[in-house]
Amino acid sequence: MFADDIKLYSSSANYRDLERDLRAIYDWTYDWLLPLNLDKCKVLHRGNNNPKHVYFVDNLLLSCTDSHVDLGVVVTSNLSWTEHVQRVASKANKILFLLTKTFSKASPLVFSKLFKTYVRPLLEFANGVWSPILQKDILGLESIQRRATRFPFGINRPPYCERHRLMHLCPLSDRRKRGDLIIT
Repeated sequence: MFADDIKLYSSSANYRDLERDLRAIYDWTYDWLLPLNLDKCKVLHRGNNNPKHVYFVDNLLLSCTDSHVDLGVVVTSNLSWTEHVQRVASKANKILFLLTKTFSKASPLVFSKLFKTYVRPLLEFANGVWSPILQKDILGLESIQRRATRFPFGINRPPYCERHRLMHLCPLSDRRKRGDLIIT
C-alpha cells in the first residue's frame, strides 16, 4: 500500500468480505479527511469461473475493467502479458525512432550505450514479474533490439550475432534468464 494506492484481493468465493473491507477503507479515509477518488477505483475480475460481482462504495458503482496499469505493468483479467508487451514495445519503438533520427551518424559503441540507456530499461522494467512466455511476445521484444543493432552499421551490416558482439549486447531472453537466476 502506498500513500495513494490500495489494492484489495480476495481468493474466497465470499464477496461480502471484500465489500466489508471496501467499506472499512472508505470509512477510514473519510475519518482522516483523505477522500477516495472513486472515479479512479476499478474492479478487475480474474478467472473464468469468477461470478463477477458488482461492488459499491458510498452507493457509487465501481467500474469494471479487463486490464489495469499498476506501477507501470499492465495486468489483465486473464493474466496474459501480451498487452503489456505491446505497450512496452510501442514505447521502446518511439524512443528508438528518436535516437536513430538524432544520432544517425553514431558509431556502434555509442549507439549501443544509447540503446542500453534509453531503450533497454523500457524492455526490461519489472520483467521478473511479467517475463513473456509466448513466442510472439519474445520475438516482438527481440525485434526491437534487432532493429537497434542495424542503424549504426547502415546497409552493409554484419549478421545479427556479429552485431551483438560488436555492440557488446546479448539477446534479451538471455538477460531475462540471467535475471531469473539472480532473483532465485
